[in-house]
Amino acid sequence: MPSNLNGSSWRIQPLALAMVLLAAPALAKEPVKLVDLKPAKAEFGMAKDAAGISQMEGDGAYDLGTQWYHPGARDFWPEKQKVIKAEDPDFALPEGTQYLSERMDCFAVGGYFVTGVGLWTKTRNMYHYLDYEIPQGAKTLTGTVMVSDDPIGYFRGAGAKTCNQQFEFLVFVDGNQVQKVSQTRLTKPWGSGEEIAKLEVAIPEGAKTIRFKVEATNWGDGNHNIEVVLSDAAFGF
Repeated sequence: MPSNLNGSSWRIQPLALAMVLLAAPALAKEPVKLVDLKPAKAEFGMAKDAAGISQMEGDGAYDLGTQWYHPGARDFWPEKQKVIKAEDPDFALPEGTQYLSERMDCFAVGGYFVTGVGLWTKTRNMYHYLDYEIPQGAKTLTGTVMVSDDPIGYFRGAGAKTCNQQFEFLVFVDGNQVQKVSQTRLTKPWGSGEEIAKLEVAIPEGAKTIRFKVEATNWGDGNHNIEVVLSDAAFGF
C-alpha cells in the first residue's frame, strides 16, 4: 500500500477515482480523412436537357453525340470513383504526355500532383455524385475544391487545344444544400487546373449523410471534360 512522507498509508476511494476520471478532459479525436472512407453510393448520369438537344437522361447515361469514337470517350472510372490517398515523390507522367482524367494513378492540378477524391463529368447536362455516411460526432468538414489539369478530355480526338467549362459544385447534408460553387472557365488549356473554393461545412448534430456533386450546365460549347478534386478533405470533431 502506498505511503505518504510521514510513513502513513493512504487509499484512493473508488468513487473519488471515478470523479477524477470524469473530470479529466476527453482526448481529442483525430480528423477522419475523406480518402479513407468508402462512398455509400456513387452515381453519374444526365439531367433532362431543357433545350431538347439530347434525349438521354438518368443514371449511367451520357450523350457525346458524334464524338463517341474519340479516344477515352467511352471511359469512366471503375466503381464510378477515383481516390488518390498518397503522393509518390518519384511519380512522373511519361515524357511528352499530358495529364488525362481517365488516369487512375494520380490527380494533377496546376502542374502538381495532389491527393483527394474526384468527381467527373464529360458532357453538358451530366452529373456525378458521391454519398458518404458522416462519422458519428463529426462537427465540420473542411478541405479544398480544385479543378484538374485536364479540361479537354476525349475532345483531344477532335484536335482541341483548349475547352470551356461551366458547372456547379454542390454539397448536401441529409438532402439539404449547404454549399454551392458556380464556375465558368473559358478557353482553358491542359495544365490550367486551380483551386476554386474552400470546403467549409458545419455538420448539424445527428446528421447522417453528405453528398458531393458536380453538375455540368447545358452549355453545348463547353463541358467536354470537368474533373473536380476534393483535396485534403476531412471531418473534424
